Amino acid sequence: MFTQILRSPTYDMPATSVVIACLFCAACAGPERGRSVSATTTLAVTPPDAAAPLADQRSVALGPVAFQVTISRTAQIFYFVDEISLWESHCHKQYARWADEQHVVGPRERSLLEAHKRLRSASGGWGALDQAFASPLSIREAASRAVTAGLLTPADAEQERAVLEAFEPLLARTIDEGYSQLEAFRALLVEREPTLGRVLSDVQGLAETYSPQPIPLFLVTNPVGRSGGGGFNGGIAWVEVNNTLEAIDTFTHEAIHVVLRDRDRDIRATATACGAGLDRETLNEGLDYAISPGMFHEGNGDPLGEAVDAARRRGQAGTDQLVRDQRLGLALRPLLESALGRKQKLSAILPKACDAWRGVLAEPWPVAGTAPFAPPVFIVADAVYRQWLVDRLRALGVPSETRFSTDLDALLPRAAGHTLVIAMVGDRLVLPEKYWPAQTVISLGDLRRRQGETALGVFRRQRSDGTLVYVLYGHDPDSLRKMVEEFPP
Repeated sequence: MFTQILRSPTYDMPATSVVIACLFCAACAGPERGRSVSATTTLAVTPPDAAAPLADQRSVALGPVAFQVTISRTAQIFYFVDEISLWESHCHKQYARWADEQHVVGPRERSLLEAHKRLRSASGGWGALDQAFASPLSIREAASRAVTAGLLTPADAEQERAVLEAFEPLLARTIDEGYSQLEAFRALLVEREPTLGRVLSDVQGLAETYSPQPIPLFLVTNPVGRSGGGGFNGGIAWVEVNNTLEAIDTFTHEAIHVVLRDRDRDIRATATACGAGLDRETLNEGLDYAISPGMFHEGNGDPLGEAVDAARRRGQAGTDQLVRDQRLGLALRPLLESALGRKQKLSAILPKACDAWRGVLAEPWPVAGTAPFAPPVFIVADAVYRQWLVDRLRALGVPSETRFSTDLDALLPRAAGHTLVIAMVGDRLVLPEKYWPAQTVISLGDLRRRQGETALGVFRRQRSDGTLVYVLYGHDPDSLRKMVEEFPP
């Protein structure tokens, strides 16, 4: 089995780097394989009540950049809590969905998450909390160190400590079960050093930057299949690991952010000078997407082009940040392919970024509101009917939310700006009466009148916040199945 990570035939890389083994054994390896790599290791004492070590750190050098790769219980608990809290728009919602499905969050935990969100705001967003709890120490020790270092006030450190310690027993099993997968991913990074190092060296040559200090990289268990992500904020990199091979693409993307970080001022100035709605975030991400996965990625095909095509088919709004980033990345890719092949510099590329962005704006794109979906689709239905919808949406290539029938006060707000589908059989209201018509833009009187007139049917509405709402109904299960099979109408 082989993996090709280079897309462009114009890029001059030795053949031994163009096609590399998938290292399937490394992807599936357990703890023994992870420990066999040659790396500097610091292993913390294992707490008596934990199945995995408190923290395991190893230095991994990839070309010009050294990463201090850490598997830490404290850091993972902090990351889970941070994502579950949905404190800002870029939070990875699969963690919140998983927490709901596993019943991790009850009224007490929700109040703790609100406390965490307030601390995020009080500490200025990214920065202090990350630096305090992206740590190999225990939660209590990390909180104490944060006060000593002047990152947090004693009161704020104590409050965050209480939040994380309350979630620790709720997350411990998931974190422990993912430990061997994180070890296998770290081993794969070491084995891929020749190729990843060459990629980062060439990007560094393009950007004319220098990374003398080790970059802290924390690995996090991702309990949701077929999803993943990461980030690089406040000088700290994160990679979520579910499938070790797929996580390599996430790592490469974030590592390129690391290499480009010292060009942030130039990127910001270019975006400002361009205008036309281009901002620093979009240009920065566009450059990154153009390189990874635009040029470097696992497997065959063109994941960047496929992602843009899928967004177009699903009717995602052109204003969606990810859509903006990926479309610009696609437009910038030929420029960066040529620049890397000819050993040009980023300073020669940036002046052309505005023309690429204007080309993106001129490209036809579905008008917001005319598409059948604004993904993801949130489903309110009894279990068997919900699965019918999940299967139908999967066949259409549309992501959906499941187990959306309890704790509606907390869950319904997440559908805002996306798509809400309610499926019902007979007179049963799976969405309680108090939510009509605020959530559906349909009165119960209209619903009951239509049900009396036809054996099956669908309402389509759009709320003032942009949320698309479908209400599917059938006199019996067979009628509803027919509506699902023809969905969307």
